[in-house]
Amino acid sequence: MTSSPKQRLFEHNNGLSRFTKDKGPWEMVYLEEMSNKKEALIRERKLKKYNHGYLTKLIQQPQNQIEH
Repeated sequence: MTSSPKQRLFEHNNGLSRFTKDKGPWEMVYLEEMSNKKEALIRERKLKKYNHGYLTKLIQQPQNQIEH
C-alpha cells in the first residue's frame, strides 16, 4: 500500500526497503486505487493470501490500472 507506486517500486528495486532489498528485481503488474488507507490495507492483506492462478486472472481484469 502506497500513495506513490512509482516511488515504492524504485525503493524495492534499489535496496531501500528492508523486506525486499535482497529480492527482486521487481516489476509492477497490478495497481488498484482505493478511496482510503483503511480500505487499501484490508485489500492488500487479502491480495497476499490469494494463490498464483487467481492473481494471474486479477492482473488481467479491468480494475487493474496497468495495461497488459
